[in-house]
Amino acid sequence: PWDGGVGDHPPNAVHPRHHLAHGGGGAIAEAEELHDRRRNLEHLHERRPEAALVEDDGLDRVIGAGVGAAVYLTEMSRPSPINLFLRRTIQNLAAVPSIIFGLVGLYVFSRMLGFGLSLLTGSLTLAMMVLPMIVVTSEEALLAVPKGFREGALAVGATRWQAVRYHVLPNAVPGIATGAILSVARALGETAPILFVASIFSKTAPTGVLDGFMAMPIQIFFWTRHPSQSFQDLAASTILVLLMLLLILNAMALFVRNRAEARRSW
Repeated sequence: PWDGGVGDHPPNAVHPRHHLAHGGGGAIAEAEELHDRRRNLEHLHERRPEAALVEDDGLDRVIGAGVGAAVYLTEMSRPSPINLFLRRTIQNLAAVPSIIFGLVGLYVFSRMLGFGLSLLTGSLTLAMMVLPMIVVTSEEALLAVPKGFREGALAVGATRWQAVRYHVLPNAVPGIATGAILSVARALGETAPILFVASIFSKTAPTGVLDGFMAMPIQIFFWTRHPSQSFQDLAASTILVLLMLLLILNAMALFVRNRAEARRSW
């Protein structure tokens, strides 16, 4: 006989609530699931602006740094072994598998710098992955501008920076924008780089840069593994949202490129 107190359950007994959930109380479990989902949506509406703007601010910095590096390597620097080494290194980094960036981000940003599994760590990891691509595409866009634009500006007394700023960069903007949009589209759908730096369970949106987060690809991965049909439906709808975002970004890149080619006079 079992000597448990009043209100306790013997070790082999089934908890009444568990019995209701698996027996005739399936509606209770569904009601609790809907309540949790409604509470998560309420937390999404209470999201602070600094967490929502951290990715946009980081994207602007990455594009600026990438374009600046491409301008320096292509237009301002003189041929030297150091510049050749930097160019080859950046080109090799653009071809490195994305999971390598995830491991580096986990070790450097999460552990060495102490940022942990946070939104800041994920943003820095994706920025580190996208930066070489932006540098390479910007460099190709700058090299596509005819040399006559530079020589003509220098012939009338312009400095090298003035020639680059007022004649080379305006004609290279469509190519730079196309490369930046495609880089963002790649970062949006990448799972491997943030597989190690994203929170495994995060039911609410981050309220700061050091809070945990769940990216859409990882969210889809966990929802597809859930046995409940409602989570399968959520995963399918999230996949559609992610595909629509990717299609929109790629369509923007094609529009920018086609418009630039139509208006180009050289």
